[in-house]
Order: sequence, then structure tokens, then C-alpha cells
Amino acid sequence: MNYFESELIFEETKPGTAIKAKAFKNHYRPTQTSNTNAAKPTQLLGITVRIGNQPLVINLKELVKLKDDSLQNFTPFLARDYYLIVHTISAMRTQGNAKVDELHYHAEAIEPDGLQTVELIPGTRLKEIFKANMDYEASLSLTGEALLNIPAELSQNLIPQLINLGGNMQLQICNSAHFIGKLTFSVQLPVIQAAGIASNFCSWVLNPDENKTPLLGDQLLIQTVSVPKGTAGISYKLKGLVKVDKGLFWKQQEKATPEYRVKVEFDRK
Repeated sequence: MNYFESELIFEETKPGTAIKAKAFKNHYRPTQTSNTNAAKPTQLLGITVRIGNQPLVINLKELVKLKDDSLQNFTPFLARDYYLIVHTISAMRTQGNAKVDELHYHAEAIEPDGLQTVELIPGTRLKEIFKANMDYEASLSLTGEALLNIPAELSQNLIPQLINLGGNMQLQICNSAHFIGKLTFSVQLPVIQAAGIASNFCSWVLNPDENKTPLLGDQLLIQTVSVPKGTAGISYKLKGLVKVDKGLFWKQQEKATPEYRVKVEFDRK
């Protein structure tokens, strides 16, 4: 995986603490006066945000071709093409000891006209049942929609064909007329907000879990898109944002990355 990297530098000067002397006797006089305007040196905190510049692309029609021959002709693919786009973002501390309170990712499709976001994984509607450091299974429909239940029709027709979506995400194909297969993934960030379904963009807001586990490593985010038949690729505008805090005397700060442009090309077979 290749990345765009942006180092974001946060700084703040902590005010000096004034020490007041109280005279208990008339003859007492302090020999030195405290400088109430003194300030401690500015502290620098560095966070490097990495955004994948070559999102992984998976053609759902090509996955259907892995099924039995009798299951390879489906009406959803006659007028539209459906793809899984795997986006990636991560934040790494490079200077100081700030903690990342929040990590944002946003991707907007400039081309083609008519692109529509069908599903976002992980998504807001699933977040309440997520728990950190656990594996989850979801069924993936023919058009890339995910449901956190595995119907008998899917589980009874799984075949030993695994597709690696990157990181801790895998898709096992099934011989079912209604599903692509079973999606398996590990959840480290139970607090998730996602937006963009039925639009030309996708956005995620990622927060640490209830134990304040640091946001470490690449975060894989899947967007299912529907595009006009024969579309050659997608042109995206990508950007990230990070909110950091250091604790006492610090006010939470946020900074955004530059806006990047990428072209995701489809392998049309």
C-alpha cells in the first residue's frame, strides 16, 4: 500500500504560574518578585496522517464468476456496475506525547456522474453492537450491502474461496443466488460515525474505544459504489482531519491534511 503523508504540527504555550507571597509580619518583604507574565516554552506535537493513494478495487461481478456456472447471470449487473472500494487512513505520533481523540476521513467522487454510494463498512447503524477487539461476520449482498446476520442460505453454501480485502478483512464466497458471501473482520473502533449513502461521497469519524485504546495502525474503510455500466474508473478528492489533546492546560486542537486527488481505475474484463 502506498500513501499520501502529511505531518501536522500542533503547538501551544502554557501560561506561567504566578506565586504570591503573603506577609505575616510588617517587616517581611519578598526579596524577589514573580513574573506573572512568564511563559513556558512552546511545546510542539507532531502527528503524521497517512491516506492510501491507491484504494483497493473489487468488482462484485467478478466475485460472482467464482460461483457455480448456474449462478453467474444476475439482473443487478445488467444496467449498473458495482464495486467495493477499500479506503485507508492512519495517524502516527511523531513528536511529543499528544493523543489522537478523533480521526476523520472524507472521499468525494468527482467523476463519473451518476456514482452512488450503496454501503459503508463499518457504518453508523452497526456501531452500537460493536465491541473492541472482537471478530464480526456479515453477509454481503449481490450489490454490496452488508447485514450483521448470516442466513442459513449463505452459511450452508459457502465455498473454500477467500478474498483478502486487506488487513483484518476477508470475504468468503458462497453459492447462493442472493449473496456474494460472508465478510469477516475485526473491530477495534466501536465508536464510528459514517455518512454518504445515496450520495457521491463517503465519510467516517473514528474515535477510540471506551478504554481509550490509541488509534493505531491502518484503518480500513469499505465503500460500495454503483456506477453506470462501462465506467472506466473513479476520480476522488481525499482528505483527512485529526483532533488531538495533551491533557492539562491544553485545549483540543484539530488540523486537516491537504486535499489529494487520485484516479481509481477499473479492470474491465
